[in-house]
Amino acid sequence: MNPLTFLLLVGILFSNTATSATIDDDLFDDDLPVVISASRLNQSVLTSPSSVTVIDKAMIEASGFIEFVDLLRLVPGFQVAHVDGRRYAAAYHGLGSDIGNRLQVLVNGRSTYTPTLSTVDWNLLGVELTDIQRIEVVRGSSASAYGSNSFTAAINIITQSPELDDTFYFHAREGNKQESQQVLRTSNTLDKLSYRVTASKRKNDGFDDYSDSRELKHIGIHSQLHHMENHPINIYLTLTDGHTGTNISDSYLQPRDKEVTSWSAHIQGQQILSNTQDIKWNFYHNSDKSDDLSESLPLSVLGVDVDMLGIPDQTFMDGDETNDATKTDFELTYNTSAPDSISYMIGSGIRYDTLRSISYFNEKGKVSDTTARAFGNLQVNLTETLTFNSGAIYEHVQSYIARTSSRASINWKLLPSQSLRIAASRGYRLPSLLERNFDKKLIVDNGLVLDELYISDPNLGPEKIDSYEIGYLGNLSRLPLSWDIKLYYDKIQHVYGFPIDRGFNDAAGNHIRTIENGGHHITQGIEGELIYRQNNENFFKFLFNIGESESEILQEINPEEIDNIDITMPRESYGLLASKTLYGLQLNLGAYYISQMEWLNLGDVAESYIRTDIGLAKTFKTTSGNIKIKLSSQNIEKDYIEFDTQRPYRPRYQATIAFTQH
Repeated sequence: MNPLTFLLLVGILFSNTATSATIDDDLFDDDLPVVISASRLNQSVLTSPSSVTVIDKAMIEASGFIEFVDLLRLVPGFQVAHVDGRRYAAAYHGLGSDIGNRLQVLVNGRSTYTPTLSTVDWNLLGVELTDIQRIEVVRGSSASAYGSNSFTAAINIITQSPELDDTFYFHAREGNKQESQQVLRTSNTLDKLSYRVTASKRKNDGFDDYSDSRELKHIGIHSQLHHMENHPINIYLTLTDGHTGTNISDSYLQPRDKEVTSWSAHIQGQQILSNTQDIKWNFYHNSDKSDDLSESLPLSVLGVDVDMLGIPDQTFMDGDETNDATKTDFELTYNTSAPDSISYMIGSGIRYDTLRSISYFNEKGKVSDTTARAFGNLQVNLTETLTFNSGAIYEHVQSYIARTSSRASINWKLLPSQSLRIAASRGYRLPSLLERNFDKKLIVDNGLVLDELYISDPNLGPEKIDSYEIGYLGNLSRLPLSWDIKLYYDKIQHVYGFPIDRGFNDAAGNHIRTIENGGHHITQGIEGELIYRQNNENFFKFLFNIGESESEILQEINPEEIDNIDITMPRESYGLLASKTLYGLQLNLGAYYISQMEWLNLGDVAESYIRTDIGLAKTFKTTSGNIKIKLSSQNIEKDYIEFDTQRPYRPRYQATIAFTQH
């Protein structure tokens, strides 16, 4: 059966069998969702300058996903894969790899990307799925709102206010692959202080026949202070510690687990000036340390003729992921809102990044840089039916370069609950600290440079993206049905290729590699989502992306070699999430189809597949609280390849018991 036909039939089945359920009028009699992530302004999705997918608590629970990155399967145009049991690949409109350095991921306004390859470690977000209120995913370049790392899309995770939490929550999950997790949360309100403390422990064995186990402990604290009228303050503290298996790609190293420690301190405040004006400030410090430094095998075992070199047999130390990165950021914004005329915000910020690594730059030891930014976003209601949005950000890296990213859109309200959007944007991704300072060498004990692996290119420029879209979205007044569909065209120029063979050797005769601007990536197509929602227990969501891509990636400089790839984005992808309450049981189904696509860097060509997830839950009410038992499975059918042909994704099963005290 055609995968699209299969998903639609399942959706129709759920919608027909759900007609007896009570419809919650509040879900669709009100306006469509208000989002804050597209332009940093509170906007209805009808007037937003970009398409925004909202994933709320009900969808998170119904999906059955236990990895945050898997939630992006619910977003049109996203591709997600498990690189192994500890690393993940995520991309919007293709050009994806195990690095994934073109996405911004915010947690309550705190950026989680690291100053290494400007990537995100999805294990170290500092938030549990159970604490999330909603996730807003801006589908399209958001560089004009959040800067360089919002190059293709921005993901904004918003946690629930402690005031809305249950006073106590605990769950324990067990599954195959040695999957095990325990989460404990307590929340309370004391006079002018509300707080939540969440602690968790998780471990699993990852993929079969691969050294990618995980064992992580996490604690997070969220405090809300209301000690001053019109001046609320939020404080977030997180700590994650443990190990995530080893990188066994380097056969010359003795394997060892990678130890990780990540912590953040985040404080944000607001001064409410009036009903339409406020000043917000946001300060955070992130620290991410990882250590997989390991001793090599003796040089003679590695095939080095030590006698010819006139050196004793010896070893050296190396590690692919040994680094110590910090990021400190302060931002100040002024916001004013006049819903019937003009709303705007202006702001500025400064960020200080540091990176220390014996692996990435043996001799420099530590590099750092300061980035300043100024930005603004504007919404003008030209008429009762026409809304204009514009925004821009100016970023200046102290030791490198300055660029301005911008965006503009016109929204035409066709009906009170339906609109048409035409938008265009240009964004830049500035290279990260590591990309500008790469100098990786293998140095033996006596100081001899055995191999000069990677060096940086002093002329490395930013990547540039031009995006255009026409969107149609809205809902029906008589049915709980909403939709968001868009035509899109994206062109990325000066694409980074890595590692690029420079075509000449170091002193030891080894080829030197680097990061270079050397290619482009073009995508065009149509994507969208359709949601039929009677209430939070009975709904289905259908999403799709149909398009084509064209990618040129530089592989070697001299002589020049370029790879032409036309499937870095799958030509078709469909998804369905359905939830249904029947006789007191909560039934959940997720089905996801991806056509053939190719992952870059360490990835392979992944053939098309359909993945089916199911869940069954029952809640028992007691005098002291609720007990919920849930059985779930990811991929109930045959094995399939997501990223690497050597690591098939096999069926996974879990059982969870949770206790909630109100």
